[in-house]
Amino acid sequence: MSEKPSAIIRFNKSKDSIHLKVLASRSAVKLIKSILGAEYQSKTKEYSLPVEQVGLLIKKFQEKNQVILVEQETKDYLLETQELRSKILSREYQPSSNELKNCLLFPFVHKNPDHTYSLKSASTKKLKTLLPEIAHFNDRKQFCNKLKLQNLSEIIWKARLANIRIWLSKEVRADLLLLRSKNLASFKNGYADWLLGVVTPECCLTLDLSRRPVLILKGRYTTKEIAGIFPDFAEDPFWEIVEEREGLTIATLYDSKLLEIFDVEEIASIPQSQIFIDYLTKIRFRSETLSERDRFNQLKDFDLKIHNQNLAQKLYPHQRVAIAWILKQPYCFIADDMGLGKTLSVLTAFQEIKRTNSCELLLVICPNSLVLNWSEEIKRWIPELVSATTPDTKATRLQFLKKIKEGILRPDVLVINYEEARLGYVASELAELTSIKKTFLCLDESQRVKNPLSITFKAIVKIAKFCPRRVLLSGTPSPRDFSDLWSQQFLLDQGERFGVNYYEWLEKVAELGSKWSRFSVKSFKPQAVQEYLYRFQELLLRRKKSEVINLPPKIFIRRDLKLTGDQLVRYDQIREELLVQLTTLEGEAYQRSIDNILEQFLRAVQIASNPRIIDSTWKGDPVKFLELDQIVEEVISQDQKLVIWTNFTENIRELVIRYKAYQARPYYGEVKTVDRQKYVNEFQSADSGAAKILIAIPAAGGVGINLTAASSAVYLDKTWNAEHWLQSIDRIYRIGQTNSVNIISLNACSIDYIISKNLKKKQELLNQVMDAKEIDFRQIYPTQAELISVLKKEEK
Repeated sequence: MSEKPSAIIRFNKSKDSIHLKVLASRSAVKLIKSILGAEYQSKTKEYSLPVEQVGLLIKKFQEKNQVILVEQETKDYLLETQELRSKILSREYQPSSNELKNCLLFPFVHKNPDHTYSLKSASTKKLKTLLPEIAHFNDRKQFCNKLKLQNLSEIIWKARLANIRIWLSKEVRADLLLLRSKNLASFKNGYADWLLGVVTPECCLTLDLSRRPVLILKGRYTTKEIAGIFPDFAEDPFWEIVEEREGLTIATLYDSKLLEIFDVEEIASIPQSQIFIDYLTKIRFRSETLSERDRFNQLKDFDLKIHNQNLAQKLYPHQRVAIAWILKQPYCFIADDMGLGKTLSVLTAFQEIKRTNSCELLLVICPNSLVLNWSEEIKRWIPELVSATTPDTKATRLQFLKKIKEGILRPDVLVINYEEARLGYVASELAELTSIKKTFLCLDESQRVKNPLSITFKAIVKIAKFCPRRVLLSGTPSPRDFSDLWSQQFLLDQGERFGVNYYEWLEKVAELGSKWSRFSVKSFKPQAVQEYLYRFQELLLRRKKSEVINLPPKIFIRRDLKLTGDQLVRYDQIREELLVQLTTLEGEAYQRSIDNILEQFLRAVQIASNPRIIDSTWKGDPVKFLELDQIVEEVISQDQKLVIWTNFTENIRELVIRYKAYQARPYYGEVKTVDRQKYVNEFQSADSGAAKILIAIPAAGGVGINLTAASSAVYLDKTWNAEHWLQSIDRIYRIGQTNSVNIISLNACSIDYIISKNLKKKQELLNQVMDAKEIDFRQIYPTQAELISVLKKEEK
């Protein structure tokens, strides 16, 4: 056993609770976290520890050969109160409030002289868990100082669900028993949840603290035993066992099966709380919405009864269906394939909504590259709508937004980009604006807010809650994995379907935790994911190009090239460095640094694309440039146009000069927004002298823009980012395209191949998510063995 202590147990500063200070070992923290009720205190940087768990913690430390010390004063006090505490813990003695306090058994309930009750010594975390509906700690504490008996019973029930132990004095127990006897007959359908604090039923239905439906069974049951109680669902269970809590088994019920199970008498006769009955009513409504959604997804056209019939007749049939869905659902998600005209669908729906006074303002938040596109679509299709964009400086923006709030300016449509929306002062102004004007909020390319920890998401949350109508647009809402959906769903329904806490939701759908982060995803839980996909589908309208419009074929072409000369030497040098790094990593170290490793692989991609990206002094023509010359000649000689995609600005600068004779135009972040739109217009123009080539970065040009003047696109290089790939491939394959489309990938090394393979895997996953099919949970990231194999293969 190591002689160096890992932790020390001692009184806190006020000597009314037990704290534990970690001195050295990381493994000590892991042991502490395994103790029920242990909480980290940020002020003292110590852990508070339930006194009844001290013995268990010491035993765990000893089993792991860890030294744990107990301060002498603390040890003496614990020994002095040990006998009484043991009697209380064994339940053979009912203590007074003072005895609970002296034995350091917290939190406990004390009866006040005025016959109210106080919950004493509950931590900030525990109070937040038990009283989430009360916003501030001081308000929670004040509420807990004057509890009525019914309130106390409700808190006891919540504590049981949350695995929080509350100690009760003898006087309080007697009052709760009296309350139980008076209300025992009330335990039937429509009972109030507070009753569960004093009644322990054999079986009942209610909601847990996360507002999920649960089946409560008295006693401990396994899955097999529950299947014996409900044999009709033995093979296809409607529950998922959470855990046993103080003599109860709590099984979470699946929304997707909640209605059908009530056809079985054994379930229909189980007592249901009023909040469960209300939840069931919501499920019925959501089920009807899903059925209606399924009907809309199958519709080929819709007889759209809107005022602007002239425009309605010009629309594609699938657009009329989308407009009808938006008009029907105040919150909805349009996830049609890229290029199916989602922008015009929203504008047409808003014009009708505005006419009926349901909303007076359409607030569009979109990528910067799409701001002018929205404005141009309005001018082209519905010029009677007045659109506006925000000025460039803080002072002018504030003045502009103030004038809209005061009614001096009255735009029908306000279009801003995500970068502006995330600014604190803009978000505050927009939140105030939407609180006084009935606003229809549209988030275009909503995958931009997929990160619930981002400033952008937090800013838009403040805005969305005031908007009576909300629509999200994205053909690629989950470019990374299933967890991308939480924040977008929250902005739609404020947590009704996925919950209000991202991390709590993530724990339900995935196995979490690693040495470095307790929230890293080890793997997803297929059954749980399917359940939330069911919920996600309720507001989702999703149509594929192949289903609703007749487009010519889209052909994917791979051109295999070989690096030569100094370009090959430089590539091999990076490849060998990567191979050494990968082969020296342990398995967990690889998982921890996977993002950094994949980023380093892009150095090899840069060399294979153009060595000057890394070394500006390099001379010569990259292999891919020479192949690109041939493609340009092939395409231009047929009087066609070409889009060239690359992820590196140095390539764009060089290629614009290289193809100057064809009026090549750049499209990337350093180009001003107004110039980007100008270059797209020039490229789309049918004039004989117009631009023949557009050279773009997928991150900038992959969303929203229409490049149907071209029928060929070349990928000089790719990255691991699936969103950029999936969005960019459809810039030329959309409404308005009349020619067969060629998507050409130039591959000059094995890393090019594995990136393409990984992008295909992510595309398959996205399709599974969007179509609510059973998800193939293959690892999205390439494995360490795959990467090593790729690098060694080239070595041969």
